[in-house]
Amino acid sequence: MARVSTSDVKALLIGSELTDEQVEPFIETANVVVTNHCAGYSYDADVLKQIELWLSAHFVCQADPQISREGVEGGTNVTYDGKTGMNLDSTRYGQQVKILDYKGTIREARKEPSLDVMMDE
Repeated sequence: MARVSTSDVKALLIGSELTDEQVEPFIETANVVVTNHCAGYSYDADVLKQIELWLSAHFVCQADPQISREGVEGGTNVTYDGKTGMNLDSTRYGQQVKILDYKGTIREARKEPSLDVMMDE
């Protein structure tokens, strides 16, 4: 059972217009990752919840990047947050996960092939 709700995650995603149904799969994925890779490492429930919250937002932003800058100079242009190929560093939410996961359990899990796809996309 997820530690966070869709409203928790959507509160972090300022300006996002995603529905609960669109956010839910990312929460489920983050819950699996946190349960499998953090829960057995003596994190208290509050820390696990925060890791799951920020990881959910990270996964959402991997699929639906947030706009960091818009402009019309010389034609309409949009710049999105994040960089591909930088794993948790690719979003501000993933960077928070790294701070909260002070034991590095998710970064260590990154070495497992099953997480490569989730973290890179």
